[in-house]
Amino acid sequence: MKTLRLLSFALIVFSLACLAQSNPIDSLKRLLDVAEQDSNRVMTLLELSRLNFSDAPDEAIRYANDALTLSDNLGFGKGKAMALK
Repeated sequence: MKTLRLLSFALIVFSLACLAQSNPIDSLKRLLDVAEQDSNRVMTLLELSRLNFSDAPDEAIRYANDALTLSDNLGFGKGKAMALK
């Protein structure tokens, strides 16, 4: 009986912890709103592209294309290579 109570308590605690986590896509979009036109913005766009890859492929492509364009303008070769990936 104690094992069942402990297991139930653990499941409740873990499920509440999962609900408390924020969506990383929303956080990155907010970060993108204030980011300057530099390599950090490119990396943020690439991360958004990666996170949207399976759920929203159209958005993933758009973010990757934005990262590619900005990488070209900045001469950021690593960002360009990752955007083309």
